[in-house]
Amino acid sequence: MPEVIITEIEGSITAYIPDVRATAELSSLSRPEVIMFGLESNNWYWFNRLINQSGIPRIGTLLLDEVLKYCKEKKYSILNQVNAYGDISQKELEDWYIRKGFTPVNHERYGNTLLKWLP
Repeated sequence: MPEVIITEIEGSITAYIPDVRATAELSSLSRPEVIMFGLESNNWYWFNRLINQSGIPRIGTLLLDEVLKYCKEKKYSILNQVNAYGDISQKELEDWYIRKGFTPVNHERYGNTLLKWLP
């Protein structure tokens, strides 16, 4: 199994695998942004992207699992606006994040497109 490297610098988290074209990136949310979404106080990160351009199956899952493990250790929460592109449908991507422990922020308003994850 490839090793995932996670770096955190000035409110930004990046996960990658050396020599593999795949990354996950998160940015810290400001207090006003947290309030705007009606989220409980916590250390919140916005899930910017998860991209697997390697063509290697399950690399995205590996990256996400390691990001969640890291955030659990640091007690960081994640807000994710799910936006499918590439070979996966919107519903498949939403379902995938939900299986990983993400839950809707306000299902009546956003459906499953705005998800949160709590450590």
